[in-house]
Amino acid sequence: MRRSQNEIHDKNEIIKFLSETNIGRIAFFDKDFPYVVPVHFVFNDDCVYFHCAKEGKKIKLIKENPKVCFEADKEKAIIPNEKACRWSSDFISVIAFGTASLLENNNNEKEKALTLLLKKFSGRADWEFSKANLDEVSVVKIEISEITGKHS
Repeated sequence: MRRSQNEIHDKNEIIKFLSETNIGRIAFFDKDFPYVVPVHFVFNDDCVYFHCAKEGKKIKLIKENPKVCFEADKEKAIIPNEKACRWSSDFISVIAFGTASLLENNNNEKEKALTLLLKKFSGRADWEFSKANLDEVSVVKIEISEITGKHS
C-alpha cells in the first residue's frame, strides 16, 4: 500500500465496517475484460456470502475461474482545497482476494449464509427455508485469502 499510514491494521475495524456496509463489488475474470458486479453481502468467519440467481454470468464465471476480488467502500465526505489536485475525501475501503464456490442445498452452510444475510438486512434470525426456497437461489461463498483496509 503506497500510503501505509492509511492502512487499517486492526482486523476488528475491517469486520465492523463490513458488518455496517450493505453493498460490495465482486470482480471476476471474463476473457478480455474484468467483470465487476455489485452485490448485497454478509461477512462471517473470513468469508463473504452473497445470493444470486441459479444461472447467469456470475455463476458461469465462477465455474470457469473461481478466483475473485471483493471490494467495499464508503465515502464520508469530500475535502475541498484551494489548489487543484489537492482535493481529497474522507473514506474507508476494504479489498479482499479469495476463491468463490457455490453452496449446495444439502449443505447447512447455505441455510446459515441465507440466515446471516437476512439477519443483516432485516434484523431477524428466525427464518425458515423450505426446499423450494433453497432450490430457487444460489449462495456464493468467497473464502478470503487476503484482506486489507484503508481509510483517510
